[in-house]
Amino acid sequence: LFTVLLSGMGLNQTTTTIGSIVKCVPTVSDLAGDGTIAGCLDSPQAPAAVAGFQPGDELITIAQSPVTAWEDVSTILSDYQAGDRIQVVLNRNGTDVVTTLELAAAAIPVFDENGSPTEVFTTRAFIGVGPEFIRVAQPISVVPGEMWSMIQRSLTALASFPARIVELGQVLIAGEERDPEGPISVVGVTRIGGEIAASELDNADKLFSILSLAAGLNLFLFIFNLLPVLPLDGGHAAGAIYEGIRRKIAQLRGQPDPGPADIARLLPLTYVMTLVLLGLGGIVILADFVAPISLFG
Repeated sequence: LFTVLLSGMGLNQTTTTIGSIVKCVPTVSDLAGDGTIAGCLDSPQAPAAVAGFQPGDELITIAQSPVTAWEDVSTILSDYQAGDRIQVVLNRNGTDVVTTLELAAAAIPVFDENGSPTEVFTTRAFIGVGPEFIRVAQPISVVPGEMWSMIQRSLTALASFPARIVELGQVLIAGEERDPEGPISVVGVTRIGGEIAASELDNADKLFSILSLAAGLNLFLFIFNLLPVLPLDGGHAAGAIYEGIRRKIAQLRGQPDPGPADIARLLPLTYVMTLVLLGLGGIVILADFVAPISLFG
């Protein structure tokens, strides 16, 4: 699935073409909890909107510096501040358009190492444009690295699973807000899949999103199933490894083969773990009914 996603369908990458125009200069009060602009309130129009920029315009130069990648926009603007007047050259339908605009000061959220917005904001020079995205197929050689990155994130999520379950308990008991990054059940996955199917995304983006959901879910379940406790497969594998080690030690000592280990002695622990897993599943399913996670708000 990951190979199909990465090498078959490709990842969204930015171009130097403008995909969207921000209507206003965002202030702290305009920003939603995820860092996006929720509304304009009394904020002035963004410079790009005032200058008449349009989606589909290709950025050629900003302040006489060439724009070869979308990241160049931030790099160039970092040398300027609000109130500075700069020249921007666009290509619109094959014709160069030269305009001069005055940079605004925008409130920008500071993100933590996980990419989540913090309550800290900074101010920087602002034009008010967003990039156009195109899908670019990745070489197959990229897949192992991406898989390893996904495995690391899945292991991190698995390590935080007990704490996440406690948070879900607080959601159910105290009505606290649910973390959208928390665990979901088959009910939540089905709901999210339905939201994707009913969304305004184009068919390619819908297919990519659903395959991503399936791939990520299966990878996490694979890792979860490797936990060395019964009744999970990891518990059976741990028993087999224990048998192998015990036989090897006996062989090195010149002792007879001790035979298979009596895994049945672990049945009481297996029953307890089964009840725990059923209980955890019930909590997550109930949370998906009471406080479901939504991709689109």
